[in-house]
Amino acid sequence: DNANYVELISPAGLAATYALTFPADAGASGEFLQTDGLGNLTWSAPAGGGDITGVTAGTGLSGGGAAGDVTLNVDAGTGANQIVQLDGSSRLPAVDGSQLTNLPNPTAGTVLSGFVTGANSTVTNADSVEVAIEKLQGQVDASNTAISGKENTLTKGNITETTSSILTITGGTGAVIGNGVTVAVTQATGVNSGYLSSTDFTTFNNKLSPTNVDNTTVEVNAGNLRLKDSGISTNKVADGAITASKISNTLETKVSNYTVTTADNNKVLLASGATTITLPPAATAGSGFQLTIKKIDSSNTITIDGDGAETIDNNQSLSLNIQYAFSTIMSNGSGWFILSQYGTVGSP
Repeated sequence: DNANYVELISPAGLAATYALTFPADAGASGEFLQTDGLGNLTWSAPAGGGDITGVTAGTGLSGGGAAGDVTLNVDAGTGANQIVQLDGSSRLPAVDGSQLTNLPNPTAGTVLSGFVTGANSTVTNADSVEVAIEKLQGQVDASNTAISGKENTLTKGNITETTSSILTITGGTGAVIGNGVTVAVTQATGVNSGYLSSTDFTTFNNKLSPTNVDNTTVEVNAGNLRLKDSGISTNKVADGAITASKISNTLETKVSNYTVTTADNNKVLLASGATTITLPPAATAGSGFQLTIKKIDSSNTITIDGDGAETIDNNQSLSLNIQYAFSTIMSNGSGWFILSQYGTVGSP
């Protein structure tokens, strides 16, 4: 209209004069004026969007590029310069939290969020606190299953002797420990330890009491208990305690060569034939060992010989040459001595 107009203003300081020729119409929506460089203007449509010059991935990201379509990815993980990501249950993975600050302190009312009973498995250093507790709960549940149905009350039973060497647990109420179980108890022998039978106890109980025997009367020699050389004084022997039957000697017959042992103490050996009776070493026999050797046949000679170079009253050997000849000898622990004899000939 005559009241309004379009004003085109040329820039100041033109270097030369030039003409612009406009197109003959108003153009389409979104078009723009484009010059051909010769002053001719035409309407043109935009060719499309522009292009980026570069996209760089920063810390915690990966991808990027300098042209075309580019993608940036989140570098998730628990390593250095990675971004921690929640798992499928919206929980944080196990991370080193030593640098975290301003964390709330747990109280008696603090609860574990999302706690579930875990499997019956071993806790490892890689487990989080919650996972470790879940595993422990799984172990407890498994143990409870293993002992379910067991008796919660145990009572004692009675031990009854069924035989001389078998004890049986019986009686009791509720859950009896070992009900019906037998326990073998071995009787003591010369080799094995065990219980004493009533006969053994009676024998042991009838021994002299400690007030009747002391260390002036008995001694332990080479593991054996024996009377000392001084013997038992009269104040330690009750009247009538010793009878002829208790001090009688044992008679044994020997018809061939024989070596005396410590078990022959106080024996009388009745020898016949051309027999040699060899004495043990005096030290082995021990002090107080006594032996009587008697010839009972009318012929032959009975020889009593000491051990090695040991002598009998300075005799290398003794000979019993006549019937009923005898010699009673005793050891003092270092040599042999004649106590009494008849029809005995010594060989120096």
